[in-house]
Amino acid sequence: MSGGLHCKHYRGREMLVSNKPCAAGVDPVLSFCDGNRFGWVKRAPCFSANVDAPHCPARVFPTAEEVAAEDAALEARMDDFMKHMPAARDAILTIARETNATAGMIDCPKCGGNRLHWSRARSNGHVHAQCETADCLGWME
Repeated sequence: MSGGLHCKHYRGREMLVSNKPCAAGVDPVLSFCDGNRFGWVKRAPCFSANVDAPHCPARVFPTAEEVAAEDAALEARMDDFMKHMPAARDAILTIARETNATAGMIDCPKCGGNRLHWSRARSNGHVHAQCETADCLGWME
């Protein structure tokens, strides 16, 4: 799934939005793109597709084994999500229909220890939910 498309030091959104350097301390915009943020992702050596990018001494791509492990972990997380989300969504929709509520809380079906906060849009019926437990159940439709 991930395919090892970017350097291990790449920080994603932190670098894209917050102008922070990578985990190795390299600022690709200043180091490789003359300080020009416009289109830097296509010019920086952080991505495997940028074969003509300048050399970065910190650039390290994940091994095939690391990519496979990351993909397996993601697959397990998705399986776990699909195991718990439908029951939570059904419970939320039942409450919303019976009470005409647009927001509320239920016991989290995944961790059982905290509450799952939810809201349902009146305009399209989409449900947003988030458990109080970090890295537990949550989604946006």
